[in-house]
Amino acid sequence: MNKLFLVVSILIVVSTGCSGSSKNKPSSIDSNNSQTASSAIMPKGKTVDSITLEPKTLLNGKLALLLPKGFKQMNQEMLATKYPAANRPTTVYSNPNGTISIAINHTKSPLNQDNLDAFHRTLDPTIRQQVPNAKWMFSGFQIHNGRRWVQLEFQSPAVDTNIHNMMVATSLANRTLIVSFNVTEELSKEWLGVGREIIGSLHIAE
Repeated sequence: MNKLFLVVSILIVVSTGCSGSSKNKPSSIDSNNSQTASSAIMPKGKTVDSITLEPKTLLNGKLALLLPKGFKQMNQEMLATKYPAANRPTTVYSNPNGTISIAINHTKSPLNQDNLDAFHRTLDPTIRQQVPNAKWMFSGFQIHNGRRWVQLEFQSPAVDTNIHNMMVATSLANRTLIVSFNVTEELSKEWLGVGREIIGSLHIAE
């Protein structure tokens, strides 16, 4: 099992929880809103707990999901603060102060659907070792719109708060795709239901 994707995965879900400036330019991302013949099916927008979710496509139309209205791409300064590592996610949408974020990373690490079980068997204990004080809610698999995903949910300590993490991973074009929803403990009661709707809206086309 390639250890690189494990390191990438851990760095994505365990952010510092610090606030950051929103004045810089957004980070460069691998995204495209144009539809193609093989693009993912767009989910319908909805309102969850008074929060409006809007459909968006990324990765040249191969990934579709719902995002909260008003969320913007996280700038480089905030990315460096929340994800202090060279392998930080390339696409992150967040509220202005970064207390709620959705990270997407189509890594270069090889993975196919047949290897998801092995991926989970290695990823789960690695995160437990790296974050020994985490409080776990779920570790296993879920089907989202016909696609099998590894899914982990846990709360981890950060610099100035606790972070509730929902992370899913699957294969796209034989590479590891990781999507995570992170929210500070203070906002989790209001936003966890929204996060589950976001994760549940994921749709992939290949």
